[in-house]
Amino acid sequence: MSQRLIPILAVWSAMTITSPATEPRLDPLPDANGSVVEPNAPLTLPRAWAAALLANPDLGASAWERRAQEAAVLQAGLRPNPELEVLMEQFGGSGARAGFDQAETTVQVSQRVETAQKRQKRRLAAALETERAGWDYEAKRLDVLVAASKAFAEVLACQQRLSLAADLVRVAEQTRDAIAERVKAGKASSLEQTKAEVALSYSRVEQDRSSRSLEAARRRLAGTWGSHTAIFGRVEGDFYQVMPVPEIAPLMERLSQNPDMARWDTELKRRGAILAAEKAKRTPDVTVIVGVRNYQDGPGTAMVMGVALPLPLFDRNAGGIDQAQALLTQGHLQTRAARLRIETSLAETYQALAAATEQVTAMRTSVLPGAEQAFNMAREGYRQGKFGYLDVLDAQRTWFEAQSQYVEALAAYHQAFAELNRLAAGYPASDGTDRPHPSGVKP
Repeated sequence: MSQRLIPILAVWSAMTITSPATEPRLDPLPDANGSVVEPNAPLTLPRAWAAALLANPDLGASAWERRAQEAAVLQAGLRPNPELEVLMEQFGGSGARAGFDQAETTVQVSQRVETAQKRQKRRLAAALETERAGWDYEAKRLDVLVAASKAFAEVLACQQRLSLAADLVRVAEQTRDAIAERVKAGKASSLEQTKAEVALSYSRVEQDRSSRSLEAARRRLAGTWGSHTAIFGRVEGDFYQVMPVPEIAPLMERLSQNPDMARWDTELKRRGAILAAEKAKRTPDVTVIVGVRNYQDGPGTAMVMGVALPLPLFDRNAGGIDQAQALLTQGHLQTRAARLRIETSLAETYQALAAATEQVTAMRTSVLPGAEQAFNMAREGYRQGKFGYLDVLDAQRTWFEAQSQYVEALAAYHQAFAELNRLAAGYPASDGTDRPHPSGVKP
């Protein structure tokens, strides 16, 4: 992997802040009934990945599709079964052939012999379909990983929003108490105290809304491993870590490793193999017959041999060949469309990531410090009688809105980073490499 792509993986790995050696065991393992034991302690991203990969129902269904295709390869490689025939002739007639005295019994075995390497071509097409199913499984695996990553980042963001809402309640309470003291001292009117109470109530409503949003995000995360409830504790990760944006050129070069793109290379080979198999059907198969005939009118037996060969006068599989050729041509156009679609998605996601990174940097370096300083100055000035309550309220609103925008920018950053990983096939494969590869029978 290019060194410029390392941040894509590192940003998610860095979200694990607890050492595996000291962290409680959270591996989602099947229980006695085959169900997945869910994590019930603080959750890290690798643990969420493990749970999703182990128990996601869509991924499980995709795995069975691969197994079905592997069985299809086995079936496609089998030869036609021989046929056993028993014939009885020269009986049940009239005269000397009224009974079975003149009967002739023939026992013969016929075997159809496929020509033009039909079996090998048929098996190659099935093997390529299995390989394509392998790429589809890798695509589904990456979809599960990115879904878990996005859901994990959203839970982190909701936790930060709830923490911010709690801070807002705390500051509103402090402001209300300060105003109450000024009202008692006759330095402020009761109207200001009423406004402070309203602001406090509003902040508590926001805290309740943030709490409900967090619970919904937790359920979405648990849904990535097929659970209807979230029994884990907090999710733990460095939500505020921002990595440098990698260059787009090496990301574009990795598109061929995206399973959504790689599957079309295999699909074109498969359709080409199907075309070759359809063309091979123009050559008739030969049926070889070998048997023994027993004569009842006199002791003795004789061998019987024969060859059956269809005459391709009416059916030369022209329709099957034309259909396979049309599907192959269609596949080339679909491959171009898929690449264009993925390139466009990568460019859009890259721009979204760059914009989120710039916003995070701007909020962190200039907006937040300025808003906090303005709020502190307004609050202190109000205590000294230099500013009115509306000045304090406006500064407070500006500061917390800036913090909310900061959290939203970070959430957008992590969402875009997760999607960029998906498009550039940056998630580590199950064998530890960073490039997914389908498992299946190779031709």
